[in-house]
Amino acid sequence: PEGSRIDTTAQTSSFAEQTPEVQSLNDQETASAIQEMDERLQDSGVNNAGSDMSITLSWNNYNDLDLIVQEPNGTNIFFSKKRSETQGELNVDANAKASQRTSRPVENIKWPIGKAPLGQYKVFVMFYKKSPTEESSGVTPYRVRMNYGGQDRVFSGSFANNTRERTKTEIASLTLAGSGS
Repeated sequence: PEGSRIDTTAQTSSFAEQTPEVQSLNDQETASAIQEMDERLQDSGVNNAGSDMSITLSWNNYNDLDLIVQEPNGTNIFFSKKRSETQGELNVDANAKASQRTSRPVENIKWPIGKAPLGQYKVFVMFYKKSPTEESSGVTPYRVRMNYGGQDRVFSGSFANNTRERTKTEIASLTLAGSGS
């Protein structure tokens, strides 16, 4: 809603609380990750301009990872429910179909300006399925970018390629609070 903002009372320099499973990137790594994600989104026909908030996942192999965002009301936006009542939308779902696999996948969830509801969001990455082209002994590193109000946070993590299918890891949480709080 208009006038909403990130609650930064706990952290003045960031708006997202990461979980122990991921690491924050330094400034140079963040800039590089943002540029790479923007290129991938552009290649996928996605433009986050005009978004209240966007969350992007990228990785570098043919495995199928999934981005999941839980809205404050408990609704999950993900591959099975691509659009919520609040107009939050998963607009790119990479490597879901074998015929459309890429080694430069990206997934993205965004809300139009003024539509991201106030409250706490939780961000997850799911190791949905290993591609037959990837070694079981390998690793799938990933990055998650959270953007709100011109602020970016980028986190990195990884899954072992022998991770059980549909394993979900919480990456971070963020809180949108009204301007009066």
